This record gives sequence, structure tokens and C-alpha cells, in this order.
Amino acid sequence: MVAEVDALRDHAFAMAIRILRLGGRCKVIMMKDFIHGFNSMDTNIVGIAEFRRATNHTIEHFRTLFNHIKWMQEESDFARS
Repeated sequence: MVAEVDALRDHAFAMAIRILRLGGRCKVIMMKDFIHGFNSMDTNIVGIAEFRRATNHTIEHFRTLFNHIKWMQEESDFARS
């Protein structure tokens, strides 16, 4: 997840392309009108609805990542037995 107004935005897209080229799975979500560090800002600055939306997106994608890692570990354990 990357903010639209973020000094690291281009680096995030470059990393996603690299992951895909190496055969990995990757999904980039750009948060329109958000700035770098939006997830750690005070909700009074960003706005409660926008902050919750961004936070929920972040949580959803971390859950997907962790579930994928758990699945890979289980597959690896199964292959070793």
C-alpha cells in the first residue's frame, strides 16, 4: 500500500515490478490523496472515515500476507514428513 503523495511511491512500484518479474505475487494499492505516513497520523488531521478505510485496507492485506506465509510453512512441513 502506497500513498499517492509519497516520496517512496516510485520505489514501491519498482519493488512490485521486481517481485512480479521474480515470479512472486504482489498487489499494490495506491491511496489517492494520501500522504506518506498516513496510517500513523492523528485521525483529526486525516479524517476519521479516510483513516479507518486506509487502516482496514492495511489490515486486510497483512492478513492475506500472513495467511499465505502460514500456508507456505504448512506445505513445507508436509513435504518434509
